Amino acid sequence: MNRKNLLITSALKNELAPIKNNIHTSEYSNLNIHFFISGIGKENVLTRLDKQTKINQFQTIINIGTAGSLSDKFQIGDIVFPSTFLTLLNNTLLKIDFKNLPFIQDNQIEYLNIFTSDSPINDISKKENLKKYAKIVDMESYWISKICAYQNLEFYCIKVISDYAENISMSQFKENLSNYAKLLIKPVKKFLEAYDKC
Repeated sequence: MNRKNLLITSALKNELAPIKNNIHTSEYSNLNIHFFISGIGKENVLTRLDKQTKINQFQTIINIGTAGSLSDKFQIGDIVFPSTFLTLLNNTLLKIDFKNLPFIQDNQIEYLNIFTSDSPINDISKKENLKKYAKIVDMESYWISKICAYQNLEFYCIKVISDYAENISMSQFKENLSNYAKLLIKPVKKFLEAYDKC
């Protein structure tokens, strides 16, 4: 059986480090697992990550990292599995679906929308406006899903809620980033164990 080339990517080093340090790639008999830091936002993803996917023949990309909650439904530390990816470009709503989580039974999946913003959410009016599109927000996942859709790659997204999409300083965000990222270790391992058997 050919091993699948799988890339785990995040925007920031501190998001990826706990996963990279706790995933023992030799444990997965059917997966070649790679790691990559894309950087924050559209331009980084569309240049750096796109280049990586063209150099390497990946079949699958997993985007892990943090997201902000736009809804009272999600609390800090909750793990979410977005499958519909949205953004606004020139006031046009763009949408890509990847409803394909292999380790959860279909009747247990809540297909979540995630909105990819072009900038941090730092005022209440912008947050209220985004609520009509999604319950969670980040700055990369739509653009990663676009690369995967264009290149016909499998795409999965696993996020941890790190904030309430409000005006917090970058220093506050970075201070707790590693602790939030550690919460992703268990669901990512669960995903890889199931995916390895597919």
